[in-house]
Amino acid sequence: MGRKKKTTGVFCSRPKRPRIPCIRHYLDGPRVYGYSEMPGSTNSTDDSQSETPGTSMPLPPPDYPPDPEPSSTSAPQQPSRYQVSKERELAKWAEVRDQLLETATQLAAPCYICSFCGMEESCPIKCNDCGPTVTYCTDCCVIVRHHLSPAHYPEQWLEDHYEPFLLGNLESTILERQDHQDCPSRTLKTFKVFNSSGRVCYWRIFVCDHEADACTLLRFGLWAATADRPETAFSTDLLEWLTALTLECQVSVKGFCNAVRWRSGLSKYEVDILYRALIGQSVAEFHHHLYKKRTLLHLCAELDDGTVCPTCPKDEGEMIVSLDANFGLVRKRSSGRSSAGPLHQSRYFLPEDDVKEFMSTYSEDSKPDEDCNNFQAGSSVRSRSKARKA
Repeated sequence: MGRKKKTTGVFCSRPKRPRIPCIRHYLDGPRVYGYSEMPGSTNSTDDSQSETPGTSMPLPPPDYPPDPEPSSTSAPQQPSRYQVSKERELAKWAEVRDQLLETATQLAAPCYICSFCGMEESCPIKCNDCGPTVTYCTDCCVIVRHHLSPAHYPEQWLEDHYEPFLLGNLESTILERQDHQDCPSRTLKTFKVFNSSGRVCYWRIFVCDHEADACTLLRFGLWAATADRPETAFSTDLLEWLTALTLECQVSVKGFCNAVRWRSGLSKYEVDILYRALIGQSVAEFHHHLYKKRTLLHLCAELDDGTVCPTCPKDEGEMIVSLDANFGLVRKRSSGRSSAGPLHQSRYFLPEDDVKEFMSTYSEDSKPDEDCNNFQAGSSVRSRSKARKA
């Protein structure tokens, strides 16, 4: 028979749990070596308690050192250089913000001392084109040669408001070509002019039979409202501003007039006059005039007309063309016909004769290709029938 192994010591009635050796590192203490028990137990007793071997008393929880708390004396995050510069700039503006408002309020009040003779004037005259601090009395405004330019717009203070001072413009301002002073056919005409601020003023200009009136007006920075015998003209600065806003921001003429109103302080009556004057062929002609002048095609036909892609091959190579269109947009014959050809010719739209010839080659039985995605615009029946509707 086998011999029983002699045992000594105290035995635990519970099976042992597997333990894993581990090392705990603490920020403010040494390393602690110990064991970590695997989760799970074969005993029905609570796993969160452990007993002393040979007894039923639970072991006290391990006395681990508490987790170190974050130090309250740690250095805060430093702001970036951009943030410091931005805060410094905002602080500087905050210092002068109220001062700027006070200065602007003082400038709105009229100055009653003439800048030239030094005399006090009860109805002073200001001219923003001369400068924000220049003030005239009535005599000096007429005498000073600087106001012989009709591009200036003096205003006179009358009790509680400003009114246009037109004496210098109507009686003493005459513009003429220096090389046509001896022309026997020259005549003096008064033109209604919308200046760069959108306001109405009147210029007296000598015109003659040797040059079209529209060309004479252009020499003085004006664009005629009509090609033949114009009586109204626009400042080219005003129309260039309209062209830029139309091309870059898609602003309508009505929206442009409202912008001029708030910029120049125009009345509703002045805005309505400006709007009615700008609705016409003269503005479209000015747009095309600027285009021709910037491309210089009238001097050299080989120059770029603005539609040449700089990256596409000119002689040999592969050209990739991307096309898109509104397939539901059909121009009916009932919409009318143009009285003249397009100013830009075929740069943006094909000639009408070429379109008709292309549509005549369509077959009634033709169907669109797969790449056309079966759009109705690919149907020759629909295309021709829609275009012929009256």
